[in-house]
Amino acid sequence: MSLTNASPEQAARSAKISSRTLATLPVSARNAALDAVHDALADARESILEANAKDMELAKQSSASGELSPSIMKRLDLSRTGKFDDMLQGIKDVRALEDPVGRVDLRTELDDGLTLQRQTCPIGVLLIIFEARPEVIANIASLAIKSANAAILKGGKESTESFKAISTVISQALDKSDVPNDSIQLVTTRDAIDPLLELSQHIDLVIPRGSNDLVRNCQRKAHMPVLGHADGLCSLYIHSDADEDMAVNVAVDSKTDYPAACNAIETLLVNEQVLESVLPAVATALIEKGVCLRCDAAAKESLSKRLPQDKFAHHVQDVTEEDFNTEFLDLTIAVRTIKSAEGVDAAIEHINTHGSHHTDVILTSSKEIADRFCNAVDSACKFWNCSTRFCDGMRFGFGTEVGISTNKLEEDLARALTQMKVTLQGTPELEATPDAVYQLVNQILAESLLPLLVENIFRLPFEARKDTQTIISNVFRFRNPGSTSPEPDALKEVLRRQPEIIVRLCNGYERRESASPCGGILKEAIKWDAVAAVILYDEPTTDGSTIDIYSSDIDITRPSSGQGVFWSFFDWIDKSSFEVSADAFDTFRLLLTKHKQLVSQYISTNFELFFDRYNNVLIKSESYVTKRQSIKLLGEVLLDRQFYEVMTRYVDSGENLKLIMWQLKDDRRMVQYEAFHVFKIFAANPNKSYEVQKFLIMNKQRLLKFLPRFLEERTEDEQFNDEKAWLVKAIGNLPDSTAALKPPETANDGGAAMAGGNNVQASSTQAQVRS
Repeated sequence: MSLTNASPEQAARSAKISSRTLATLPVSARNAALDAVHDALADARESILEANAKDMELAKQSSASGELSPSIMKRLDLSRTGKFDDMLQGIKDVRALEDPVGRVDLRTELDDGLTLQRQTCPIGVLLIIFEARPEVIANIASLAIKSANAAILKGGKESTESFKAISTVISQALDKSDVPNDSIQLVTTRDAIDPLLELSQHIDLVIPRGSNDLVRNCQRKAHMPVLGHADGLCSLYIHSDADEDMAVNVAVDSKTDYPAACNAIETLLVNEQVLESVLPAVATALIEKGVCLRCDAAAKESLSKRLPQDKFAHHVQDVTEEDFNTEFLDLTIAVRTIKSAEGVDAAIEHINTHGSHHTDVILTSSKEIADRFCNAVDSACKFWNCSTRFCDGMRFGFGTEVGISTNKLEEDLARALTQMKVTLQGTPELEATPDAVYQLVNQILAESLLPLLVENIFRLPFEARKDTQTIISNVFRFRNPGSTSPEPDALKEVLRRQPEIIVRLCNGYERRESASPCGGILKEAIKWDAVAAVILYDEPTTDGSTIDIYSSDIDITRPSSGQGVFWSFFDWIDKSSFEVSADAFDTFRLLLTKHKQLVSQYISTNFELFFDRYNNVLIKSESYVTKRQSIKLLGEVLLDRQFYEVMTRYVDSGENLKLIMWQLKDDRRMVQYEAFHVFKIFAANPNKSYEVQKFLIMNKQRLLKFLPRFLEERTEDEQFNDEKAWLVKAIGNLPDSTAALKPPETANDGGAAMAGGNNVQASSTQAQVRS
C-alpha cells in the first residue's frame, strides 16, 4: 500500500497497472498478504493509536467550535473499546472466505465444439471515498486484496494522522508479499476527488462511503459506475403484544450502544395499545442514557402523565414531520404512535415511506405478525425481537464490509442446505444411507419446504443456489424402497399435492440468479410426461392453483388462453439476458422434443396461437442465437413423424413460406443454413397448398438464380449440395405461370379433410394423457 502524493492521473494509472498483476495472483498469495497485514497492524497498535489521538485532539477543538459534528468525532475514535480488535478480526474473517475469483456460474454450448463459460473475475480498480473512520483503510485493503482488485482510497482530513500511520504499516507489510504495493493507494493530495472521478479509463467503480452530499456529488460527477449508499435511517416498531422487558433492552441497545452508527435506530414506532404500559418504561430507560425523545401528540400526552416532570421537560419534545426523515446519528429519536386499527400495516407503510431500507425491527410475540412485517418491509435486514445493532459484518461473523448493508444473512440457511445435500447424495468419503435419505425426503415434503426453496432460491448465495438445485433434483428422483411406479414416488407426491412447484420453477427464468438452478431442475424433471403436462396445460386461476393432472380430466381439445406458464417461455427466450435466454431455450426445446405425441396434440389444438408466437417472437428475434436455434428446432419438429399433422398445416401457409424465405437472405450464414432445411420441406411437399404453389411460381426465376450461389462455400458438405441440387431441380420443374394451378376451393376442401382427421387423433391422445 502506497501513501502517495502523486497526481490523480498518476495514481490511477499505477493502480491500473498493478491491478493486472494482482488479478493473476493465486488465492494463496493473496491470503499470505492478508496475514502479513494483520500481523503488522497488531504489532503497530500503540503507534497507530498515538496517531489517532492526535486526530481526536484536533477533532475535539473542531467540535467545540461547531466545525465538526459530534457523530463524526465518535466515528473517528479508534481507541473506543473493541474497535481496534474488530478491525483486526475483520481481516482474519476476510482471509477465511472462499476465493471469490474464478467461480464458474454459467457454461453452455453455443454450437458444436463452441462452449461459452462465464466466471467471476476482479472488477479492476476501485475508488473508495470515505470520511472520518480510520479503520476503513484496513477494511477496504483486505477486501480488495482478497477479491484481487486494486483500490484507491481518499479519506477525510479529520483522520489524516490515523490514515498515514495505518497506510504506512500496510505498505511495509505488502512489501514482503507478492501483492504490488501500488495496488492499494491512499491519496493525500487535496482536491483529488473530482479529477479522480473523471478517470474512467483507469478506474472501474466508485464507492462513496459517507454523507448524502458526498454520495450525490460522486453520482453527479463520476464518469464510471457509482455504488452509492449513505443513510441508515432504521426504525423499531413495538407491537401491541410486545414484552416490556424486551422492548426496553432492544430499544436501549439499538439506540445507545453506538448512536453514530448507521444501524442505530432513529425512529420508534409504538402501537397505541402500549402507550400507557410499555412506552413509559422504554422512554425512562432511554432518558437515563441521555436520549431526547421527539414525540407526536399521543405519545407525548402519555409520557407527560408517567414521567417525572424534570425528565419530561428536559428530554421530551414535539416531533416534526421532517424528524421522521432524519438520521440523527446522536442521542435523539423520533416517536410516532401507530393506531391499533391499522396495526402492523401502518408501521410497514411508515418504514417503507421514511426509512432508508437498511435495518428495521418488530417486537411482537406473534409469528404471524412478524412474518407479515418481515415480508412487507423493503429493507436489507428485517429483524424480529432483536437489536438493529446485529446488522453488522462483525456481529454476523462475516468479517469487514464496505457498505452499510450486507447480503450474507442467508449464511445459516446455506449451511443447512449443504448438510441436506450431503445427506441426500453423500460425499466421496461418506455414502448416503437409504434410511436417512428416506426420512429427509419425507420431512422435506411434510414441511412443504420445496415451494419455499423454489420461491426464494434467487435470494441465496451462489453456492447455496447450487446446493438447492441438487437437493430438489434428488428429491424429485427419489423412489420408495420396492416401488414399481413408473414415476419417482416423491415427484408423483409433489405433483399430487403441490403441482405449482413446477410452475414456480419455470418462473425462475424471471430472474438471472434463479434461472440456472431452476432450469437445471426442470430439464431433469421434464423427462416425465406428468411434468410436461403441468407446464403445457397450466392456466391462470382465481385462487392461484395449478392443474392436478392426476385427478382432473384434461380437455386437450380446448384451446389455451395463452396466459399459462408455457407461453411465458417465448418472452424469457427473446427478452432475457443471454444466459437466461439460452437456458430457457434449452428447457423449451427439451419439452417440445421429449414428449412428441403430447406436444404434437397440444400444438395442433393451439396451432395459430403457437406459431404466431413462434414466428413473430423467436424466428424474428433480434438475437442471432435465438433466431438460429429457433429455425433449427422448427426444422427438427417439422421433419419428425410424430409432428406430421403440425408439419402439413405449417407448410400449407404462404405466410410461413415467406417468413422462411426471408431468412434465406439473412446476412448470417448459419441462419441461412438452418432456414434452408425448413424451406426444403415446403418445396418437397407433394400436396402444396394453392398459396404456397403460387408464391413459389411467382418467385421461380429469382430462386433459380439465387439457389446455385447459395452458401456455395460449403463445398465439402455433400449432403447439403445434393439437397440444394435437388431443390434447384424441383423449383425448375414448377410451372412458369400460376394459370395451371387448381382453384383455391380445392385446397380448402383438402384443409377441411385434414382438420377432420385431427379430431380422431385428438381423441386417441386424450385417452393416453388421462391414463
